[in-house]
Amino acid sequence: MIQSAVNFSTSDISLVKKIVNKIECFAKVCDYSCDIDHNRSVITIVGSREEILYAVKVCGEYAEEIDLSKHKGAHPRMGSVDVVPIVPLRDETMETCVDIAHLVGKLFWEEFHIPVFFYEEACLKEENRYLENVRKSEYKTLDLGSKPDLKRGATCIGARCPLIAYNVNLDTDNVKIAKIIAKEIRDMRKAGNPKMYGVKSMGLDLEKQNIVQVTTNITRPHIVGPFEVFSYIKKRAKDFGVEVKESELIGEMPLETCGDIVKKALKFRDFDFKRMI
Repeated sequence: MIQSAVNFSTSDISLVKKIVNKIECFAKVCDYSCDIDHNRSVITIVGSREEILYAVKVCGEYAEEIDLSKHKGAHPRMGSVDVVPIVPLRDETMETCVDIAHLVGKLFWEEFHIPVFFYEEACLKEENRYLENVRKSEYKTLDLGSKPDLKRGATCIGARCPLIAYNVNLDTDNVKIAKIIAKEIRDMRKAGNPKMYGVKSMGLDLEKQNIVQVTTNITRPHIVGPFEVFSYIKKRAKDFGVEVKESELIGEMPLETCGDIVKKALKFRDFDFKRMI
């Protein structure tokens, strides 16, 4: 089984539902969400190689309906269909996902004329391995195509391990606090600190809600998971006299991670994951 959590630079729920309905004719949509402050939507799809190829092609078909030149939102972006990760689940291999990512990239360029970056395990240029580097490139390190049109931008297509997209909202409108905490997390990761191993983070202003957010991608949840991330953000926010308002999951999370959170939060002495229904 293969997963793809396709990121769109829009929060138009009617458009997202239209894409979901078309995908569901051939593949399984596990989850979809829209965020107005981020102006971003994520559709999480699982299926076979053929089902994922069809589903991602559908996503490409709708790139024309999103105008990146008019986009306003807290989340960084490079394309109307912004990021297409191909993720191995169960008995699938990373090599298979790399092949699929390259096929999808070729399709996006040849059929939709959308320029492409390949990232993570599918990268063809080392400078494109990490999304944060791609976003800083100003389209100078494209793998397929030339500088994109302003409306659709370029799409980042990659093969990677499963990750957890997890956000913590703080009950304040002071974005400096979120940015400080996010930078601390990034610095710890870059320094090799095991407390934040594999955690990527940004501090964002959610203007419409009058709060701020520490948004994270947890790339090694078997080492550092949501419980550790939440605990650190809560502690640091309290140091600034700020409470955590809520947290949110974007997409899916492994059941094993849920069990790990329960075990640590409730300090179970002899928690057995198999006892979860």
